Parts: sequence; structure tokens; C-alpha cells
Amino acid sequence: MSRLVVDYILFVFVSACGVLQIVAARARLGRLLFFKSWLPSYALGAMAVAVAFGWFFNSDNRAIPGLGGTEQFYGFVAAFFLALVFTLLLSSLLRIRGVTACQQRNGLDALRDRTYLQAIGRLWRERGE
Repeated sequence: MSRLVVDYILFVFVSACGVLQIVAARARLGRLLFFKSWLPSYALGAMAVAVAFGWFFNSDNRAIPGLGGTEQFYGFVAAFFLALVFTLLLSSLLRIRGVTACQQRNGLDALRDRTYLQAIGRLWRERGE
């Protein structure tokens, strides 16, 4: 794997983590955020995207030879999947405490009151009953 591919995967990973924080803050999915408040999450997300773009496009001459379409596709899918897993696990570890009486929400709305791991645990328990 070339250095350009590794740099591209890192670029997409950091950008995707930032975008996921912005989207979670906008949708008020509080348990998906790295911070308790939505404003620092917006700031972190915007900063992550800006830093990733600045680093990737200003560090080397990225125009030549470039990445092939297949390399871009697989690199993007792998990096975004890793960013999603990283966001779900880190937000669950950072915000594991504090779930009290919550509404019984399903789907993505469950992330308003519970972390991802708590929502999966609840779903697992309900399926076992």
C-alpha cells in the first residue's frame, strides 16, 4: 500500500469523524457526541474537517500520480467504516454513565438517551425475553 493511500485513508477517517460529530450535534443525538454539549461538538467536527483537508491537500503534491478509482473507493469505505466504529465506541466509553429513566426510543432516536453500547444491550435483552 502506497503512502498516498494511507494518507487518503487517514484524511477520510478524520474528516468522517468530524462530520459524524456535526451531524450528531445537529440531530441532537446527545449520546453520540464526544462532549456533553452540542456547541463543542460542532467546533470539534468543523476543526477536524478543516485540519484534515488542510493537511491532506497542502502536505504533498497530491495531483500526480493520484489514486485510482478502485483505491479511492475501497479506501473511503474502509476509512468511513472505521470512523463510524471509532465514534460509536468512543462516545459509548466517554458517556457510559448517566442514563436514568429514559423514554423507550427505537432506532437512531435511542442515541438521544443512551450510548450505542447501552442501546445494543437493551435491544439484546428485549430479543432474549
